[in-house]
Amino acid sequence: MTEALAERFWSKVDQSGGPDACWPWTAYVGGTGYGQFWDGTRLVKAHRFAFLIANCREAEGDADHTCHNGSGCKGGKTCAHRRCANPSHLEAVTHQVNADRGETGRHSNPWKTHCIHNHKYTPENQYIDGMGHQRCRRCASNRYQNRKAAA
Repeated sequence: MTEALAERFWSKVDQSGGPDACWPWTAYVGGTGYGQFWDGTRLVKAHRFAFLIANCREAEGDADHTCHNGSGCKGGKTCAHRRCANPSHLEAVTHQVNADRGETGRHSNPWKTHCIHNHKYTPENQYIDGMGHQRCRRCASNRYQNRKAAA
């Protein structure tokens, strides 16, 4: 990485709050709320690029925003922490650890008690699919029977 590239990157980060504050990305922010930076080859997430500069290596897996953890922020596209590029607020973690720490989606919401067709989820009537989603056995059986009848 060249000095000019790093200088161009840091020119887009507001470090005015001091070394312990969040350093918001001031340039392009993608639809997911994360800062985006063109590294000359591809568009990369700004916080990952900050981690790369600070640690002189590529992060294995994800770079997680530790400033978000326990902040009370509900996450999502409007989360200000997604724009933070302060390397001291970043930690190298696996993708699974990053997802498990998330405060949105299936990681924060309690599992549902009924499927969309109002079948109660019980140990006998539910399973977890390959993507980690809760599924209803009765609905799966009905879908199978309908496909079989149509064939």
